[in-house]
Amino acid sequence: MEELIEVVLEDVPHGDLLSVVMYLVKDYKNVVDVQCSEHLSTPLNCQNIEDVVVDFTKIEEGAALILRLNSLDVAGEMVPSVLLRVVKYEEKYDVDFNFSESDLKRVEKFFFIRKLQFFTSEVAKKYKIPSFFCGVEPASDEDTRYFTGQYLGPLR
Repeated sequence: MEELIEVVLEDVPHGDLLSVVMYLVKDYKNVVDVQCSEHLSTPLNCQNIEDVVVDFTKIEEGAALILRLNSLDVAGEMVPSVLLRVVKYEEKYDVDFNFSESDLKRVEKFFFIRKLQFFTSEVAKKYKIPSFFCGVEPASDEDTRYFTGQYLGPLR
């Protein structure tokens, strides 16, 4: 069975949500598809991601925004076919992304996980995100985590 690796950035500050999403997306040309669980007044297309995210923040109830990316640059390592999701609940936002472990064939997995931890840590510092973790999807399962914040494990 093919496993998905999931990275979660919890409690992304409202004022930094657009910046975090655009930092991960890099360029609208990298976006293959956009979907939202709720109706937005902004058309869902790949050329206006900034407007879509701003409109998404105006939704009053919980919602999810999903962006399918061609790739994600993780500290110089290009990960293909990434699913980026923004989840809004109450007035909080989580940003997570996942990808297939099989896409890491070219790279030694432990080396990549360390790069991914460094990359995620840098994003968290830059945007004052208090909590982040990574593991086999669902990464919320602490027994299948590669890292939680600065700490490795239990999977290695």
